[in-house]
Amino acid sequence: MGTQERTPEQHAVFLRTTQLIGIKLRTLRKRHSFTQTSLARCAGLHKSNICRAERGGHMPTLPFLRAYADGLGVDAHTVAVAVLEIVEAGFRQEQALGPKPDWK
Repeated sequence: MGTQERTPEQHAVFLRTTQLIGIKLRTLRKRHSFTQTSLARCAGLHKSNICRAERGGHMPTLPFLRAYADGLGVDAHTVAVAVLEIVEAGFRQEQALGPKPDWK
C-alpha cells in the first residue's frame, strides 16, 4: 500500500497542532523571562529554529524539546509531556476525520 496524503481537514488539524505547541513553548519561554536570543544561547539552539517552533512552522523533535527545556532550566519531561498531550489531542482529531494515512 502506498503512502497516503493527509486530507485537507487532517492537514488543518496538523497545522493547528503545531501552532498550539508553538504557543505552549512561547508561553513557557516568556514565563521564564527569556528572549529567543537568550534562550538560543543557553540552549545551544539557533534562534531561527526557536522562532520557527514557536510560530508553529514545524513539529519540534524530542532533542529540540530537551535543549529548549534545559536552556530554560526546567524539567524536560514536563515540557515533553505537555507537548505530547497536544499532539495526542491533534491525533485524535485527525482520526475522527477519517482513515489514518499510511506513514510508511
